[in-house]
Order: sequence, then C-alpha cells, then structure tokens
Amino acid sequence: VNAATTTLNGLVGNTNRLSTLTTDASGVTVINTSSIKTTSDQIFNDAVQLDSNTTLDSSANGSITFNSTLDSVTGETNSLLVNTSGTTTFNDLVGSTDRLSTLTTNAGGSTVINTSSIKTVTDQTFNDAVLVDTNTTLDSNSSGNITFNSTVDSATGETNSLLVNTSRAELVETSTLIHALNKGRPGLAAVDVFDSEPILQGTALLRLENCICTPHIG
Repeated sequence: VNAATTTLNGLVGNTNRLSTLTTDASGVTVINTSSIKTTSDQIFNDAVQLDSNTTLDSSANGSITFNSTLDSVTGETNSLLVNTSGTTTFNDLVGSTDRLSTLTTNAGGSTVINTSSIKTVTDQTFNDAVLVDTNTTLDSNSSGNITFNSTVDSATGETNSLLVNTSRAELVETSTLIHALNKGRPGLAAVDVFDSEPILQGTALLRLENCICTPHIG
C-alpha cells in the first residue's frame, strides 16, 4: 500500500487470508478493525495508529514488523495482540505519543524489541521468547503486570539492558538499578516510586547524576 493515510475499517483476511500485507514508509496506517489475517508477513513501514482493539495474525510463521512508531489514536487507549509463530519486531517507539491499553504476543516464535520504549496503560504480556536488540524500557502507568512467559535474552552478539517500570516499586531492585546506572547501562533512569516513601534524604539514588527522582504524583 502506497498512500498518505491508509485506513483499514473492516476485517482483513477474515474470509480468505491475504498472503502478505505491506505499507510504504511515508504517511500513516490507521487500523480500525478487530482483525488482520495473513498467511505470511505483515510489514508496517509507516507509523501505525490503533483505532480499535486489534489482533494481527499470521498463520504460516510470518514476520509481523513495525518499522515506525506504534500508538493508539489520539484520545484512545487500544490493545494489540500479535499472533504468529514467526518473529514480531518493534523497530520504533511504542505508545510514546498515545499509549496502548495492553500489548500481548502469543506463545510461538519470538519478539525482537529494537526500540528504547514500549508504553502501555496496563499489561504487557510476552508469551514468546524475547530478544532485546537495544537498551529498552517497558513502562505501564497504571500498575499493569509486565510478564515474560518465555526466555529473555539480548540479541546475538549484544549485551543490552532492560528496565521494567510499572507503578510497583518492589519490581525494581534498587541496589541492582544503582549498580547498572554506575556502569552506564542504562545511561539514565527516572524513578517516581520507591521502596520507602517519601524517599529519604541521603538515599543513593538521589546522589546519582544520571537518575531523576520525582514524587509519585501521576
């Protein structure tokens, strides 16, 4: 598809699947349907906006790839389920402008996270193997569960960091975060929930120049 705005308002491949679906790099794709089904690859080279809770499904181990940003449409929070036994790849920011509600991948295949941030309102559930291809933060702003039901590794030949940020302080081991920040991976952290609140003066996190500590007011 080569267009400024590509809008999918009805079921795609529901009766007879498409072979592949590919969009060009310019413009935006608006997904306003509950299901897109192909036998093989789905490649979104442009920015994607979810206007509905959506499932992307490949029946023959196809790759489902986002090469640009992925958001809900303005003013909404919509969920995404990716269902393939192939590779799901996020190559750009997810939920950075408008968060997804939830993000779920199925148990087959693998997910490659090649973006610095994935943001949802609630849960992120990775049922397949996850490969971290860059320093990454997974963020939920409503105490959502962030769950890995299979393996988590750096991409082959790399050593990348993963920060999980949800509104539960005990999910981040403070001493481990301090050690990682001192090593420069991640290079920067912003923290607004703590083991003890309000945070005590003299706490090691407050002494780190690459850590921003703020009250939990969100």
